[in-house]
Amino acid sequence: MLKTSLFAALPLLLLSACGSTGDAPPAPDPVDERLAAVAWFVGTWRMPQEGGFVEETWLPPSGTSMLGVGATVKGGQTVAFEYLRIEARPEGLVYVAQPGGRSPGTEFTAELLSESEARFINPQHDFPTWIAYRRTGPDSCVATVGDEDDRFELAYRRKGGDR
Repeated sequence: MLKTSLFAALPLLLLSACGSTGDAPPAPDPVDERLAAVAWFVGTWRMPQEGGFVEETWLPPSGTSMLGVGATVKGGQTVAFEYLRIEARPEGLVYVAQPGGRSPGTEFTAELLSESEARFINPQHDFPTWIAYRRTGPDSCVATVGDEDDRFELAYRRKGGDR
């Protein structure tokens, strides 16, 4: 009888050791609501180019930031990389680029935010003075980097199934 009672009680003992069955699931991480304006960046975006590709990967917003990384690959070799982040600060959203991992990064303040476009500016920076992303479809966007005199575009496609 004791053996049967012990086996019947085992699931209850295991549950009590792991926590109460009445506990609510853990709350989701708090995310600054202003990051919703750029949440469409999430995923991996790639632009093929001769002998390789340029790629950006953005993680979902968490807390007061959204983290990204960019890489340029040619001939199977990573020839450039940068760390990226968008931070929700009291003054608004700030895009921080760290080419080659350079610290401190260069900061660009949000000038325009919509469901399909984000533009960040830093008029004091030599080049670029602005960085813009424009959503051109559910799986495509164009990143434009430039200043008054020069600019270049990266026509990205979302990489396989990322959303």
